[in-house]
Amino acid sequence: MVTFMRDESDDGTFWVVRDENTLESFIAHVRSQYKQHQYVQYTWKMGRQRTTAQNSAMWLWLTQLAKALNDAGYDMKRTLKPAVEIPWNKDKAKEHLWNPVQEIMTDKKSSVDLDRKEISDIQEVVARHIAQSTGVSVAFPTKNGG
Repeated sequence: MVTFMRDESDDGTFWVVRDENTLESFIAHVRSQYKQHQYVQYTWKMGRQRTTAQNSAMWLWLTQLAKALNDAGYDMKRTLKPAVEIPWNKDKAKEHLWNPVQEIMTDKKSSVDLDRKEISDIQEVVARHIAQSTGVSVAFPTKNGG
């Protein structure tokens, strides 16, 4: 079965190639488009992108981490302004904890571009750093318990 999906790109289409059949269908489509237009531009992404469940789990974890840091008395004052107590929230946790690690580990600016393994790898690094520096530990949510 051919997987053909719609998105919000310029022409409203993209392809997912996951087996020999979809590969052959895509190649036939490319040939047809080239024959018809004589100029076609393509972009692609390699690997399987993060899942909706992973994205939800990442944001839930950041929310739980922010609450745990606040509850343990660790505010953002060491990060931004030493004289002002600034409570954590999920957006600040992503901006100041997740994103710097993500960019160093993957050279990717947006978590939208992360694949499944990268989500896990980044979370482990951030969690280990927070646990070592503050003693605060929050488990990453799972389907069964998060």
